[in-house]
Amino acid sequence: MNAPVDRSGRHRTLPTTSSPSAQTVAPGGIFGRLMSITQAHQDVLISLCAQYGLRSYDVEVLALLRHCAEGEGMSASRLARGVNLTSGGITARIDRLERAGLVVRCQEPRDRRALRVLLTEEGRAMADRLAAETARVQRAALQYVPHQRLSVLEDLLGDLERGIQASQAKMGRRA
Repeated sequence: MNAPVDRSGRHRTLPTTSSPSAQTVAPGGIFGRLMSITQAHQDVLISLCAQYGLRSYDVEVLALLRHCAEGEGMSASRLARGVNLTSGGITARIDRLERAGLVVRCQEPRDRRALRVLLTEEGRAMADRLAAETARVQRAALQYVPHQRLSVLEDLLGDLERGIQASQAKMGRRA
């Protein structure tokens, strides 16, 4: 794997030895910037959702349901796993979305004890509207990155993601 390249075309390396000749980049600065970007993006999404009377985490449920085939919906337990919630947490979200007229609970035809959550027409329209608005906001932010560098950025983020996953795997083996 090649080392990342900076704007001048030089390879950047993190220190692996105490050699003063190694060009270094502070990991804290990189992760701090990623956290700052993530928080700023989250703040924009919170504001966007508030315009429609929603909370940003409600949108996760709408988006997950939007990926289901029309009329199929999803069980509450599957929704909970999809957004990493407890059964109580997903029930509260479904209740809120149901009161807003965005989802309905329907009896599962094969098991009368089970319920399925489906988007209403209004919920489907809202999910589509929010997806389009989110994409618009993201495209606007990416306009600040020169087009030819977007693929480099995506590759670098992929490298970083793989590095984090490798670190997680090593930590898991030590535990």
